[in-house]
Amino acid sequence: MCVVCVRSLRSIRPLCSFVIFDFNQFLPFPNFADISDRENNLVNCTVDDNSLLWNDLNCDQLLAADTILKSLVGLNSQKCFYLDDPGGSGKTFLYRALIQNVDLVGKKTLIVAWTGIAATLLPGEDEAPMAPGTALEIVDLIFRDLIGVQMPFAGNVVMLGGDFRQVLPVVRKGSRCVIIASTIKKSSVWPLFQTFRLKRNMRAITDPNFSKWLLDIGDGMIHLPEIPKSQFSVEVPTSLISNDIVTDVFGSSFTCTNFEKFSRCAIFCPRNEDVRLINERVLINLNNVEQVSFYAIDSIKNGDGVDNHDLQVNIPVEFLNTLNQPGLAPCRLNLKVGRIVMLLRNLSVNKGLCNGTRMILRAFRQNVLQLEIITGTFSGTVHFIPRISLNTSNDLALPFNFVRHQFPVRLAYAMIINKSQGQTFDKVGLYLSEPCFSHGQFYTGCSRATESNGLKIQVKDITRQEKTENEQTVTDNVVYREIFS
Repeated sequence: MCVVCVRSLRSIRPLCSFVIFDFNQFLPFPNFADISDRENNLVNCTVDDNSLLWNDLNCDQLLAADTILKSLVGLNSQKCFYLDDPGGSGKTFLYRALIQNVDLVGKKTLIVAWTGIAATLLPGEDEAPMAPGTALEIVDLIFRDLIGVQMPFAGNVVMLGGDFRQVLPVVRKGSRCVIIASTIKKSSVWPLFQTFRLKRNMRAITDPNFSKWLLDIGDGMIHLPEIPKSQFSVEVPTSLISNDIVTDVFGSSFTCTNFEKFSRCAIFCPRNEDVRLINERVLINLNNVEQVSFYAIDSIKNGDGVDNHDLQVNIPVEFLNTLNQPGLAPCRLNLKVGRIVMLLRNLSVNKGLCNGTRMILRAFRQNVLQLEIITGTFSGTVHFIPRISLNTSNDLALPFNFVRHQFPVRLAYAMIINKSQGQTFDKVGLYLSEPCFSHGQFYTGCSRATESNGLKIQVKDITRQEKTENEQTVTDNVVYREIFS
């Protein structure tokens, strides 16, 4: 999600005291005098004529960029835009070109992202369809209240970018109708947005057949196989089939010296348990490196963060050690130098330390890890990460507040499909022990590859997916086609 603002945040600060809500009853009011321009999210860039990205935009990109820039300088009354950009269509390049030209006309850009990993890929890389519609409505209200202008987003130019073919907002145990209703397309401000579409897949430009297959998968236009297993059944092309996804993506064994090659490879799964199993298998293949296990401290807390002794008496710590909730590091964290891990918490957006950031382990001590970021604009920077307390206060699956004191990392050779959005890899594996169960998961996983020979799919035979009698490998491609209307 990219918000292009005409006004500086500094000009908004004096207006904050006139907001109709009394924020002091919730949180102390911030001291704006302590906030420097360097620390806010306004983007300034200095460019010369030889580095202008604008000159390299294709026709679709140029149409969208020119219209948005005219709105910014007052030549167009339309202020809200949505960029429909399938994976690989060059949206990041377009965002960077826009930021350059916004700076050249003397304006500033404020970029926000719904997910942590998107922040490490900025400027501009995010999937707005992942955000719930209520979030967009709240942004509109906050701008109106802070600036005091009763116009959509207080008259600022706003651009959203994303691909509704990819995964939608996560609604725990939500039905198809509930998930659709939660999207930005169902928000009250969506009719204000003008849509531009980027149709040219820059990522797969050397493989047009693969590009077309991806779009057909995303649009749900692939015909049912001869022997379908469900209403969402699709045939997996024979050239993409894998019988051993780990070997096809990473090889049978490797050392910690070739991490750069394998940082461009990943296996995606729809379920967390499959991710854990594949990561453990890849760890075994990392030869000639000593493995060290770090154990967590598990406890149960009250709502105010104090130990709940009554529950701790009835729930033994041995049981807590077995819990492996999403978003938590394992109780027993096995690490090796040269191993690729993923950060599980947003520690510092300005330094690229976000939920989903992939990093390589350079060294470790008992209470600190030395990690180097290997993706995004912060690639190559080194950070020291301590153990922190990870809690499950928002996890409705647990009847108590479970806290684990551990390094906030997991293995990242495999990850769930939802974590892959916005990223591109040279080799991609899709492991389906069970079919994809939500809109856009199959498309999102496949579209992380740049070409067909960089994608492999392993399908485990079960009731809803298997190799049929006529030798077709069938799985589910869940698409809620009403989201495109």
